[in-house]
Amino acid sequence: MTRALFLWVPKTAGSSIWAAIKASGETYQELCYPNHIDQYQPEPRFTTWGHCHVGTLIEAGRCRVFCPLTGAFTFAFVRNPWDRLVSLFHYESQKRNLNPDGFRNYIRMVTRGAIDPIGAYNEQGHSKANRQLDWLRWGDRWLPDFVGRFENLEADWRTVCGELGIDAPLPHHNASNHDHYSTYYTDALARRVAVRFAEEIDMFHYTFQESPL
Repeated sequence: MTRALFLWVPKTAGSSIWAAIKASGETYQELCYPNHIDQYQPEPRFTTWGHCHVGTLIEAGRCRVFCPLTGAFTFAFVRNPWDRLVSLFHYESQKRNLNPDGFRNYIRMVTRGAIDPIGAYNEQGHSKANRQLDWLRWGDRWLPDFVGRFENLEADWRTVCGELGIDAPLPHHNASNHDHYSTYYTDALARRVAVRFAEEIDMFHYTFQESPL
């Protein structure tokens, strides 16, 4: 029986993915908050640490067992950085009453690195807007066995299900309502994102796509 760890990068359909896993009938555990960190048990088939950085947890002695170091299938999903930041901004606007006209300031703040780094708890502030690769690495170690794409969600999720031997249709959770991401950017803002997230843009071959007519 394949055990798995889901590395949950914010705003990459993680809520839908985890809902599908919970509905599959398999055992699971979700350790996303400080009071959960020391509760890891190896028996459940599926585990997520939520938006926590697993390397930080290990280094701090907050978890005794870690799936990627015990041979479990580890997977994650990523998203076009320009699109993900628009989705994050709208999500944060709803949760934290951000000024809906403040997207320019938000992108400037994120792209100059004026946010907390990811760590053991990433539900406060703007740390969710860090580079996606930060969730996928621990020092020089590359953690996931498979990285799917938000843009190819259904097909890549079927690949994960095939690896896990489950049939788990995806629901649609936590979708933010906004126009095509490109309409929010000036050329200057788009360039700032291109510089800040250059490594993952290059690694996953993302480009800035204009809104279709």
